[in-house]
Amino acid sequence: DLHTDIKRITDKFFAPGPITNFLDVFVKGEGALPITSGSIRGLPRAWRRGFGKAPENRPSLLFLDLPDPSIPDSVSRNLAAGSILGVVKANNRPVIPVFGVSGCGKTRAVIELLSQHWGFYFNASSDDWGSGDIVTLHSTVQDYLKDTRESSNMDRQINNAYARKTTLLLFLARLLIFRHCLNVPGSSGTFTSARWTLLQVCPHVLFDKDIFNILFLNLLKLLQHTLGHILDLVRDVYEDAKGCIMKHGCLPKIKDDTRLLVVHDEAQILGDAFNGSFQSMSSSDNSPRPLLSPILHAFRNIGEHQLTLVTCGTGLSINTLFWIQSSGSGLKDSSTTFEYLEFPGWSSKESINTYISRVRDCLQDEQSKLALDKHLSQEAVEMLFQKFVGRYRPAIAAVERVVECSDPGTWRKTIEDAEDRLVSWAHRHIKGNLCYEISRLHDKHNKYKDQLVESIDSMLGLLMYQRCMFGNHDVVLKEVDPQLVEHAFGRIKIIQGRAVTVMDEPFVSKAVENYFAAIDPYFAREVRKRMVKSTAIEQGCMFERFMMKVFSETFNTRPLSQWPHQPSISDMCPALVGKVEIIGWREPGLEQGTTHEMMSMEEFMDAHVNH
Repeated sequence: DLHTDIKRITDKFFAPGPITNFLDVFVKGEGALPITSGSIRGLPRAWRRGFGKAPENRPSLLFLDLPDPSIPDSVSRNLAAGSILGVVKANNRPVIPVFGVSGCGKTRAVIELLSQHWGFYFNASSDDWGSGDIVTLHSTVQDYLKDTRESSNMDRQINNAYARKTTLLLFLARLLIFRHCLNVPGSSGTFTSARWTLLQVCPHVLFDKDIFNILFLNLLKLLQHTLGHILDLVRDVYEDAKGCIMKHGCLPKIKDDTRLLVVHDEAQILGDAFNGSFQSMSSSDNSPRPLLSPILHAFRNIGEHQLTLVTCGTGLSINTLFWIQSSGSGLKDSSTTFEYLEFPGWSSKESINTYISRVRDCLQDEQSKLALDKHLSQEAVEMLFQKFVGRYRPAIAAVERVVECSDPGTWRKTIEDAEDRLVSWAHRHIKGNLCYEISRLHDKHNKYKDQLVESIDSMLGLLMYQRCMFGNHDVVLKEVDPQLVEHAFGRIKIIQGRAVTVMDEPFVSKAVENYFAAIDPYFAREVRKRMVKSTAIEQGCMFERFMMKVFSETFNTRPLSQWPHQPSISDMCPALVGKVEIIGWREPGLEQGTTHEMMSMEEFMDAHVNH
């Protein structure tokens, strides 16, 4: 009997002992993240799962100044978190895919989101924040698929059912611990959504064991029970837990129709896992799917209007983003619409100064504040802005390393080292390195891989060309290019109400230069030469190198002067303003003066080369 089995497991897990002692104290407001020691004391200190403890003086600014519903005037400063919450409240959508470049601040945004709104945090990476329970789910399904392949009994519908059962048990473990926390006497004023989020994101930091994964491993013994019985049980526990929030008045207060959130961070890992082993649950479409599909379907089936799923990950392909929105409940795929969010980054030195002021406000004593001022002088801020203007994380990582150093005089070398780890070819094996991201594309299995690699190499080359021609780092595409965003070179911005891909960060230009210096040294050498010696002839040679890209845009009735750009191309080069027409020869009569509307790109290039 399922209920008998579950009672036996939970009675043992929640029996008096270290786990319940920790939980009962934690929900009453005792226990928090450790803080830094050394010359700069009082900043939050944490470390990712799979890594050893962070040094005593290294902060984790991901957890700086998080909002908490129990603290008056505690508000989110993250605009992206507010945007996601606005989408949740306004559209009442069951699934919200969040797509943005690596390092733009997605994880900080969803942590702030969950700190203000009740929900659940899962992370599919093997060495990141959160519990390792999703990694356990991945390995459990992997073992099952291996057994079915060896027995030559591959059935995608049966695979779907197995993955959904495993997902329901994953969620059941989270719900049972959540319900226990809500029912601890005297915790209604201290156990908030922020407190619950901290426990989910840092279980390995707050306690010496991953309590969520421990319970999930025990619940996997229930896989022999039917999918229907497990689903009914999870629905009952979910309703009970939600009722406890309302009964005890835990903050933030909710209503019966309030959707709780389920955040899947690093969801691209599940979006790539075992692709083709599962299938869409839509009645009109049984196309192959990866592991992410039955996982989302399992959560959706708990209740049509109970949960909002937030899938978060840089590597989610654009096709994945479309079908994610309709996974579960038999809905048809959405193939034409997707709502992009902009993750604001560092736009000025003042934005970095404001952030450092927030860090300063969190310090415990005047001595620490004076030490911070020495470590992060205005000269250091100037260098941070010069090197890391743009996305959120690179500058934050550099600040963390500067704060960690005992000698405030090492800030310059520390910032240079942080940039080097991000952009150099020598560090391409480090996760997060931009040259590594291009290599990852080359290694990724995709039937369109050759075209993607060629397209990205062409676009990165265009960035170098523009840097040579106009002396700046900026390229703005007319629309979002998911591949450039996925591989960390372009970030999404909203310009005049339209989502576009922007390559405008100085470290991106440096990484591109280092990349081409390694894989195409002749091209890189020629570009560098043009940057030093730029005559009309030299510029003409470079234009020949990239004219196909420029003419392709013009053949789409988009001459250079109309490309979306900040600053505008017309400001950079007034000669490009005005009507642009391409004229040439047209076979068979070699008619002169033919416009681009009357000939193909191939015909134009033939005329250019042969006439």
